Amino acid sequence: MNNINPDCKYIGTSFSLCVKSIIDGEIDLAQVIGIEASTKIIHPVDLEEVIKQYKTSYWEEDPDKAEEIARDIYNNKVFYQPRVQYNYYVCGVRPLWLVIERDNGDWFDNNSKLIRKPDLQLD
Repeated sequence: MNNINPDCKYIGTSFSLCVKSIIDGEIDLAQVIGIEASTKIIHPVDLEEVIKQYKTSYWEEDPDKAEEIARDIYNNKVFYQPRVQYNYYVCGVRPLWLVIERDNGDWFDNNSKLIRKPDLQLD
């Protein structure tokens, strides 16, 4: 598990494992901006199928809590699925949580390199 800084906001890199991480208390849901998922959820029935599968595998320790968190992330956070838009997904080794923002609004990459100051306008 990555070291989670309570002063930072994060983007997760796996729907199943990030929900598990939240359930396990490794990160607070309030720190999560969103998830980049390898899923291909297009219709509501797709989400139901993913949740059903994950509840009996990744989330079996607390499937109901996991489902609640998963639906919250899907409906209320950034939920980016490259497979839906571009027909690809990132595989391989990368951190589960990527540092995105500190409480002061500055945005950082995972190596604490400043990406954006909050007062800058992005085109």
